[in-house]
Amino acid sequence: MAVHQIDEGYLRDFFGIPEGPEGREELKDIKSRLIRQQFSHGEDICSIDGEPDGMFFLESGNAAVLDREGEQINIMHEGQYFGEYGVLSGERRLSTVRSMGRTVVYKMETQDVMAVLQRHPGVYGELMKRVYGQVSRKHTQLVALSRMQRGVLSDPGNQAPMTPLRMAIQYGILGLIFLISYLLIPADYTGPVFLLPLALMVVYAIFTRRTLESLVVGGMLASALIFRTGFSASYTDALMATMGNMDNVFTVLVMALMGAMVNLIESSGAVTAFKKVVDARVKSKKGALLSALGILAVTGIDDCLNMLCAATSLRTVAEKQRIPREDSALLLSIMPTPLCSFIPFSLWGIFVTGTVVASVGNSSGIAVFFASIPFNYFSIVCLIAMLLLALGRLPRNKDLRRAKSRVDEGGELWPEGSERYLIRDE
Repeated sequence: MAVHQIDEGYLRDFFGIPEGPEGREELKDIKSRLIRQQFSHGEDICSIDGEPDGMFFLESGNAAVLDREGEQINIMHEGQYFGEYGVLSGERRLSTVRSMGRTVVYKMETQDVMAVLQRHPGVYGELMKRVYGQVSRKHTQLVALSRMQRGVLSDPGNQAPMTPLRMAIQYGILGLIFLISYLLIPADYTGPVFLLPLALMVVYAIFTRRTLESLVVGGMLASALIFRTGFSASYTDALMATMGNMDNVFTVLVMALMGAMVNLIESSGAVTAFKKVVDARVKSKKGALLSALGILAVTGIDDCLNMLCAATSLRTVAEKQRIPREDSALLLSIMPTPLCSFIPFSLWGIFVTGTVVASVGNSSGIAVFFASIPFNYFSIVCLIAMLLLALGRLPRNKDLRRAKSRVDEGGELWPEGSERYLIRDE
């Protein structure tokens, strides 16, 4: 049976309901006020400027929080709640919450929320503190944005406005670097001139946090050192030639298509579907780790993507089956890249194929990729080792034995010092 997030334990903790007959009656009353609602992908659970007709508890699935322009500003996960601001303030909704994939929520209407909170002032106080914090953050953001100047005077993310003085200093230093480089490095210099623009790009990106601008600055310095005279026209021609190169076009398209694929997997609720299947069907430690391997295999488009899919899907079952974090971390950190190296349409496969094509000069990249699989000894050994780990047949080293003993003796699933990484609400 699937694990339910909004169960009696959740409600008892949320509303601070004590044990005993009175607590059971109170819990029964609260459950009777919850209205179960189901939403398909893309449906709005609540809309910006809508009436504050209740608050919501997310039972399953994920939901995107959108601002007035339709931009995603947050993601709500199962077990979280939202809508309390409108209920407590009486003001219209500040954002839209939209279902990502299939979601199930429990709604408690405004009058029911207030009736329950009157009997539990401690919960009321905690919710008011959260609402106050949200309002304070919004006010701070609005003040910061109202003081900002647009265009070249603001940093990305509207975090640190660039004053005219800072702009003059920053671009003055850049101009000085360009001038010194142009005068001190001869036109016929045969040394590794490219190192200077590369170093400038890295340093500029670190200090300004402007990735795209650092690329442009580095490219402009390289063009100035290479072309010398007629810099503007030469730089434009070089830029057009670079962007028109089929290898570069292929790279941009691949990254865009892979990004779209990742977004499709997230938006379609595929990760939630994996998790529901695992929660419902897996009944053992061996089954949990084998399921993780299966999810890693079927999402082998990108090593980071399938690591996140498998980790999210495995979380509840790993806790229920008492699997040490060291075991799951070992499997999830080792397997993604070897699995992707077996799949020609993964990012790793496309990279290797493209490298072969660029090196050999013909279209034999796919054939070479498949021919090389039997000789990919590292990935083969990793796959065999992780299968043995999932089946409980892999000999354990000292750290894994210590982890198993800790969990078998009733200790925590994670090693000491992990507490700061266990916040799930972020």
